[in-house]
Amino acid sequence: MSDGDLRIGFVGCGGIGNHHLKVWESIPGAKVVAVCDNQPERAARAGEEHGAEVFTDMVEMLARADVEAVDICTPSGLHAEQGIAALESGRHVLVEKPIDIDLAKIDRLIDTADARNLKLSCIFQYRFSPEIQEARRQIQDGRLGRLLSCSTYVKWFRKQDYYSADAWRGTWALDGGCLANQGVHSLDQMTWMAGPVAEVEYAHIETVERDIEAETFGIASSRFSSARAFSLTSFGIPALSMPMASQENGLPFGIQVQAAQGRDGLLLQLAAQIERALDGRWNQGRRPGVHVTAG
Repeated sequence: MSDGDLRIGFVGCGGIGNHHLKVWESIPGAKVVAVCDNQPERAARAGEEHGAEVFTDMVEMLARADVEAVDICTPSGLHAEQGIAALESGRHVLVEKPIDIDLAKIDRLIDTADARNLKLSCIFQYRFSPEIQEARRQIQDGRLGRLLSCSTYVKWFRKQDYYSADAWRGTWALDGGCLANQGVHSLDQMTWMAGPVAEVEYAHIETVERDIEAETFGIASSRFSSARAFSLTSFGIPALSMPMASQENGLPFGIQVQAAQGRDGLLLQLAAQIERALDGRWNQGRRPGVHVTAG
């Protein structure tokens, strides 16, 4: 570690947290100097692997550790609360998706970052794909004409074992259901390309086939506020809970865009760019279904 390295405090050393820790190891100019987890053995293992000071209490880590930013990979319902604590201690904050599952808490988190002039970011890594950014530029520049519709689907499969592995999974307080958990990246991609959403015209969630509190199925139809996208948008995750899914992880996800014009093959180019960005990079290489058609 050099004197100029960004010093990271890390919270939540299981599951997705392990992936974050590996990424931090690969980034020049950054160093995880403190790790925290409420399970002592998990915190100790991460500290040993990454040469970091070990904590089992985030408040203690913020008080004692010499960190400039905090990366939070705990259950979703803790993100805002822990993020606010880190911001109030003067640290920048990165949180795993979703930013939280309570809108009021999210607003307080954002307001705290703004008030203290600190950076706050949430993991939506597919926005940074060069292909996805180029596709969005084509939409924003009007090269596809007025968008008619944009829809996304995520038809994945989760066994009961997935939810039973941790007591917080599938709970309203700490996790949410298929929309906030499995589907949030695709929902973000859709609204980032064609949003923002002006009105949700229809929505339905349901818990079927799994013994959890939150939804295993969700579908919604919304109207965009953009002048280029007065459209209906649907979002559904039926295969998350349907026993007919033939593979363990279910069906792929996909994004569909319809535009008023597609001159010079731009729609096909857009489809190819989205496909390259997503193919083989989402959840163990499942191939996405991407469809772009002219209206």
